[in-house]
Amino acid sequence: MSSHFAASHRSTRRLAVFLATTVCLPVLAVPFVDVAAAQEGAVAVRYEIAAGPLPQALNRFADVAGLQLIYDAAATRSLRTDGFRGEGAAPEVIAKLLSGTGLTWRFTSRNSVTIISPSATASGAVGSDDATVLQPIILSSGQSSEDSYSLDSSATATRISADIQKTPRSVNVVTQRQMIDRGVSDLEEAIAYSPGVATGLYGNDDRYDQYVIRGFETQNVGTYRDGMPLRTFGWAAWRTEPFGLERLDILRGPTSDLYGSNEPGGLVNAVTKRPNFEPSNTVFGRLSSYGGTEAGIDSTGPIGDDFDYRFVGVANRSGTNYDEVDQGRFYVAPSLTWKPEDTTSLTLFAEIQRDDVGDSWSVVPEYGSRRHNPLGHFSPDTYTGLADHNSVKTRQTTIGYEFEHEFETGITFHSKARYAENDWRMQTAVPAAFVSLPALFGVPGADPSAVDTALLSKFDLNQKAYQASFDNNLSYEFESGDLSGTIVVGFDHYLARSDVDYAQGYLGELNLFTGDLTNFLSGALPTDLPAILNNDIDQTGVYLTSRSEFENLVFSGGIRHDWVTSSTETSAGKITSEGQVTSASFGVAWNFDDAWTIYGNAAYSFNVPPAGVTASGAALDMEKSRAYEIGLRYNLPDDRGHVNVALFDTTKLNATYNDPSDLTGITKIQAGKVRSMGVDVDALLELSHGFTVLGSYTYVDAEMTKDPTLQGKKPARAPVHSASAWVKYDVQAPALEGLSLGVGIRHVGSYFSDAINIYDISSANLLDASISYQRDGWSLVLAARNLANKEYEAECNTATFAAAVGALADYAGSCTYNEGRRVMLTASRRF
Repeated sequence: MSSHFAASHRSTRRLAVFLATTVCLPVLAVPFVDVAAAQEGAVAVRYEIAAGPLPQALNRFADVAGLQLIYDAAATRSLRTDGFRGEGAAPEVIAKLLSGTGLTWRFTSRNSVTIISPSATASGAVGSDDATVLQPIILSSGQSSEDSYSLDSSATATRISADIQKTPRSVNVVTQRQMIDRGVSDLEEAIAYSPGVATGLYGNDDRYDQYVIRGFETQNVGTYRDGMPLRTFGWAAWRTEPFGLERLDILRGPTSDLYGSNEPGGLVNAVTKRPNFEPSNTVFGRLSSYGGTEAGIDSTGPIGDDFDYRFVGVANRSGTNYDEVDQGRFYVAPSLTWKPEDTTSLTLFAEIQRDDVGDSWSVVPEYGSRRHNPLGHFSPDTYTGLADHNSVKTRQTTIGYEFEHEFETGITFHSKARYAENDWRMQTAVPAAFVSLPALFGVPGADPSAVDTALLSKFDLNQKAYQASFDNNLSYEFESGDLSGTIVVGFDHYLARSDVDYAQGYLGELNLFTGDLTNFLSGALPTDLPAILNNDIDQTGVYLTSRSEFENLVFSGGIRHDWVTSSTETSAGKITSEGQVTSASFGVAWNFDDAWTIYGNAAYSFNVPPAGVTASGAALDMEKSRAYEIGLRYNLPDDRGHVNVALFDTTKLNATYNDPSDLTGITKIQAGKVRSMGVDVDALLELSHGFTVLGSYTYVDAEMTKDPTLQGKKPARAPVHSASAWVKYDVQAPALEGLSLGVGIRHVGSYFSDAINIYDISSANLLDASISYQRDGWSLVLAARNLANKEYEAECNTATFAAAVGALADYAGSCTYNEGRRVMLTASRRF
């Protein structure tokens, strides 16, 4: 470790220790609540609640008023309200919202309102005014991921559920509503409108969810599920079914003080749907481009007094833009929660996912895509593999539990664990070089740019991956005068193993215009090169994290120590490395005028490199990073959105990239030092007259600042500029109530697709759109991605068989297109 990194480490560590000492203060008793005073002393504030479904109006009221609502969602779901616009006290506003519904209300505490039905005398518990509270009793905390573009709180950024406005880190949330409106079909599409994130950098490849955060490729180690990692070793990635998610939290910046090994750009935490005592059922059917059909169900509700369940299921089948490739998925996710009392809960969960992906990642010749080919242009529909050697089948299985118990002392114990298996079987034919066959055989006058043939190599793989995660901690909430907060101390353990057997070898020459397969080079190239790539990683960490508030100041910090053992086994042998590393972060936020927040943080982090070795066969060094961030956040009045601007500066040692000359991806290049600095901006604005705007912009200045061969180069797949904007309009005309229109544009700036900066990929602007209609529990959504069907490249590479084609190597490269237009029509029913 350099002296600069050591100094930063020691400084951050002292800050974290100071924070831990500061927050351990006595807890004061909660004062008695005068409910009558709460009702009489309600302050008038401004509300902009549109006419429409009552549940959405109640959620909006709860957000602005800062109240909890207790009501029966099933009984209110079919009701509508005239809304409320203007200033008013909470009693006046809720009375207006419930006018004509037959429901009444009352304050049951200073911050709680219970909605009651005087006519429901046969349904249960009678209140003090002889009116009957609707059964079952449901607690609404305001916003709903299914109904709103915005959620106020997240636990991903600090392990403590807290108001995002007051969090001294950059975090944003992708809700179910956003995913539904945009017709999202995978995780990569879900985060495409998020700040700091760049997607679509590898081309149309349905095997993987691939993304970059703040200039760092993150998909292999930065994909989390419910706060536990699902890392990719080798080729067996963990695919995410978006219909099974409650939300997505995107945390930008280093995270090692919270979760251990990770890229310094950030992480994406997918939060799974869990059981709810509120009965709810959703079924949907979908038609999509290329003859796609899909159906799904989401059902949750109580089983007796102490149990509730959830069952989510999806099945689909579809063609692709390639006639040779079809795809399908089967997904089920049952879960069961036991809650014998308010202070104790245990959830058991499982997921089974079977994907038949096919090889949708098809490359085309560089000459005929980005460069002129006198024989013609290769479109994104050009398939350069073999229909009878094209199979990618995956099986993911997970089981686990989540347990929580709150003791009378104010301490809460949290425990969760997950075991996951991933079985990948892949048989593909990959173009290892593109050539002009006449030029290859020395025909006089042959034009080497008239590429007409793919030299195919098989890539057959059998991989089994296993991962186990355990996380246990104690949290303590405290309050003393103007000081309050939470401190969390815990340990976690992560264990992973991956076993890969694969083989490569010459398959023949494919004529790209006739589809004929020949074997002219038989005997000149090897036909079977078997190999292995096995990996093990064992990470154990102990951590302390805390968040505290004092008047308008918020302090957040954490310190963590990890013991890491990793090994890589190839056909050449096995390499094992061990190490210990301490990570830390400290942040502070200052809130003023009830709307503005200035925040800053500093962090030290680490990452265990992906599976592989150096060109000499040596073990890869551990990546280490330091980062600084300052930001400004503004919350709109009445919590109608926010604007966040963050400046970041991140430096990483031993940054690891694929060696472009190795098709397998086993051989890696490690740059001495990479610096990524820039700004990301995100905005969510719920405007008047039915408009909602979701926007983001990211500027990244990334460079290899210290390396014998790569110094001055740009990291691969780090666009300088990325931007997006999505505008939704809820039609205000009474006759068209429930109709919404959405339009979005995504800008991906130029970047290099390789570490040595041979291929500069041009920028692209993509158009998305949707039309939706909701009424009485029914929903119809027509969504389109890349509506203009723009043809654009995502990645280009040199030929793997460059040595075999000799002087034609300069013409033998390949490029990959991104996906063209895709349209989805989804009909769903909630009841």
